[in-house]
Amino acid sequence: MHDERALRPSAPVVPAWTFWCFAAAYVVLVVVGRSTAVADRGPALVWPAAGVGALWLLVRPGAGWATAAMAGIGLSSAVLHLLTGASPGMAAAGTTAALAQPVVAVAALRRWCPSLLGAGGDRTIADPAVLARVVVVVAGSTLAGALAAAAALTVAGETPTAVFVAVWWGRNLAGMLLVATAGHLLLHAVLTGRRVLPPRRRLPELGLVVLAAVAAFGMIDLDGGQPLAFLLIGTSVWCALRFPTVVAAAQVLLTGVLAFGLVALGRGPLDGPPSDLDALTMQAFLVTLLTISLAIGSSRDQRDAVLAELETARREEGRRAQFLETVNDVMAEGMVVLDADARVVRTNSAAREILDLTPAGTRDGVQAADYVVTAPDGRVLDPSEHPSVRAISEGRVGPEDIVLQLEDGTRRTLSVTADRLATEDGAAAGSVVVYRDVTDERRQADQLAEFAATAAHDLRNPLTALRGWIEMAAETDDPVALAGLDRARVAALRMQELITDLLHQASAEGGLLSAADLEAVPLDLAVDDVVQYLTDVAVVTHADELPVVSVHPEMLRQLLTNLLGNAVKYVEPGVRPEVVVSARRVGDRVAVEVRDNGIGIPEDERSLVFERLHRAHATDARYDGTGLGLAICKTVVVRHGGHIECRPAPGGGTVFAFDLPAAVPDVPTVAPQVGGADLEEA
Repeated sequence: MHDERALRPSAPVVPAWTFWCFAAAYVVLVVVGRSTAVADRGPALVWPAAGVGALWLLVRPGAGWATAAMAGIGLSSAVLHLLTGASPGMAAAGTTAALAQPVVAVAALRRWCPSLLGAGGDRTIADPAVLARVVVVVAGSTLAGALAAAAALTVAGETPTAVFVAVWWGRNLAGMLLVATAGHLLLHAVLTGRRVLPPRRRLPELGLVVLAAVAAFGMIDLDGGQPLAFLLIGTSVWCALRFPTVVAAAQVLLTGVLAFGLVALGRGPLDGPPSDLDALTMQAFLVTLLTISLAIGSSRDQRDAVLAELETARREEGRRAQFLETVNDVMAEGMVVLDADARVVRTNSAAREILDLTPAGTRDGVQAADYVVTAPDGRVLDPSEHPSVRAISEGRVGPEDIVLQLEDGTRRTLSVTADRLATEDGAAAGSVVVYRDVTDERRQADQLAEFAATAAHDLRNPLTALRGWIEMAAETDDPVALAGLDRARVAALRMQELITDLLHQASAEGGLLSAADLEAVPLDLAVDDVVQYLTDVAVVTHADELPVVSVHPEMLRQLLTNLLGNAVKYVEPGVRPEVVVSARRVGDRVAVEVRDNGIGIPEDERSLVFERLHRAHATDARYDGTGLGLAICKTVVVRHGGHIECRPAPGGGTVFAFDLPAAVPDVPTVAPQVGGADLEEA
């Protein structure tokens, strides 16, 4: 399982020189915080140094940085408390809390918010889920600091009250949230190069927000009552809705600075020095104001990020669609997309060129049923038999040949492959069909087959006559004449065998067979029919029931005849040929193996034996052949969409392994028709 942080982009590194920046900021904010304390009345109103302390320890991992930061926090807090008039007990409490709070906060953030900058990631709090965890962590760590401060005061001989603990917690909670969140947002923006200020066109609106906040403070100062303080919520929400989260956090931070500044000057809603309840009220108000602003701002940032991702995805999809459109249009094959009702909804240029030749043309809403389609044998196909329609219910169809009848009476032969298009829940949404015009190819193949058949017939006749005359002349008693006649007879037989193999090779050539060419044939019956024409000294065994294959019956006969015939022929003299045929179904294919106990095939010849006119044992006079038998086998297997190979058999001999299409269970089987005369010639 991969570590999520290992997959995240590397986080920005905070420069080492920032250590002294944090140290200076901490010293300044401790002094500022102490200045808000009411003499002899306990803790300060706010403690912004708590936020700097947490950031100081968080932003850069490593034991050295952590040790130095903790030393700086502890020393600064202790010395400055004493220098600003705090009692020894208060100095001890402040130093204890200053050390406890950042340790608890950083440990929790690195465990619960690993995506945060400083915790191992590269993000900031501009995410509602992260913000919620950060608020919980800050509340918990400052509560721990308050309890630690109370314990330190108790040890020093003073007795802290519950109100003291509450005020201490509130001041540190407000200070850490205000400074740490605003500081983290600003630091993240600087390190990642993101814009801090809004665009120039938005600056007038930001100025209005500032004026509204100043006006609110003016009304609060003039009124002298607390209810008008809630006017500041409006300006903060306005800023959070319209500007980045870092700007909203900065606005709340400045609001807090002004609020406590007014209190320190004896102005604003409080008459005289603030009580403990007044302090808690102000702190709670600032925490609420900041939380609302950050929640709104982070939600807006997340929305903007999602919209940006959607826009990027939309553009990427547009580029991909354009790319696919270009690829489809430059394809030589025609492509047609149909909906679930077999209506044409999309075509490429090649398909339009082909379909324009039909009576239906390419008008809108054209259906597959509008086309006059026939099988290669001339049978008109019902619309439900069209590959495009069958694919919707059956899945992948083809490749197979169909014929389009054109208006001028000509016929175009197309090789068609179709497949179903499905929705996410698996329901049929239509089909996609790819056409390839093979009219000229099929015409040439037919002409070649016709030529091969004519040539073979014309050559066989004189060879048959030649064999007859040779056999008649062989009745002479002249030994020299008999030897010559025997050589002539062997040559005639070899020529006849070569012609037969060439005819078989020519008839086997072509592309993938269509469904109309295939029949379900029991493999065991096909083997038995071939075996009966082999020499009686051969032993051929197989399982009682081999799988049923979907094949061209005549081609299957050629395949088995050549493989079994070679297995019987290529054995050592005096060795009884033994052949084992095995097969098993693998998905929609049948894997077949033919193993013999013959002389085998040398390793460097195994990749060559399927080439035309190549013989592995051409130099061995004991074995004759044309070198076309295994080439025919490969052609037959490939036309059935399969692969054939040879490898050594354990204990000697050869194994020929190939695969054929498995028959559909509900297709009726046919018994193979094997001719003995052809087997003798092969």
